[in-house]
Amino acid sequence: MSALCELAKVSRNSLYRYHRQVLARLRKLQRQREPSVTPRTCKHAFAQQSELLALRHQVPRLVALVDHYYAAYRESQALLERREQEVAELRRRFDSKPATFKR
Repeated sequence: MSALCELAKVSRNSLYRYHRQVLARLRKLQRQREPSVTPRTCKHAFAQQSELLALRHQVPRLVALVDHYYAAYRESQALLERREQEVAELRRRFDSKPATFKR
């Protein structure tokens, strides 16, 4: 009803008050229409619902995995920063400069 009123640019109140014949015809057509729920659509909906349930069970595992990898990333980043500081300190201590090779 709402879609029809929107297309006709008429309010729903106007449809119910002034266009009762249109409303009666729409209801008659709705009753004549065959049901949209068939065994095939039920099986399809059940399959989708089962898949959705399985995916919902995987979400906490994926979140835990992301947390684990993020913690490992942060730890490795801290180790690399510490290594860079140690290398910089050794270079300062030994006053080392990059070696150049002559051909």
